[in-house]
Amino acid sequence: MHSIARRGVLGIALSALLTSCATSATSLVQCPLSPEQQQQAVLEIVPRGTSRTEAERRLRTAGIEYSPGQRNSIYYLGLWNRSDGRRWHINVALLFDKDGRLYQTRPGDSATEPLTDDFRDQSRRQADATSAGGTAGTGSDSGDELQVPFPDQAESTKSRR
Repeated sequence: MHSIARRGVLGIALSALLTSCATSATSLVQCPLSPEQQQQAVLEIVPRGTSRTEAERRLRTAGIEYSPGQRNSIYYLGLWNRSDGRRWHINVALLFDKDGRLYQTRPGDSATEPLTDDFRDQSRRQADATSAGGTAGTGSDSGDELQVPFPDQAESTKSRR
């Protein structure tokens, strides 16, 4: 009798474990929003010009998990724990200027190709436009990952410095 009770408890525990694993595995889904819609949804929670500290608080309150870059100038958002219990895999990066204010969003994936001068110019123009709107610009430092040239660009960037 004692052995039967132990097996019953073990069976219930095993069932609970399997059910919880199956439930959590199925609740993580790819975000149904496009990359642009994801960025817009995040901007509704953390508007441009928000301080880094306030952005962290708002992200936590909304259930959005993030990883800061090496110098905290970029936050990578990867998981959004929704109020309905679903967990969305999202792909958004928040870019902060030198004063710690949000100035831009973009997809969170790292660039896999050399950055062009046009992209750098566009980023600077966006930062300057934000600066004109009441927040500080970024100057020449537009993010953690933009500081490392690709190997074939190393020589060409030396001449520009």
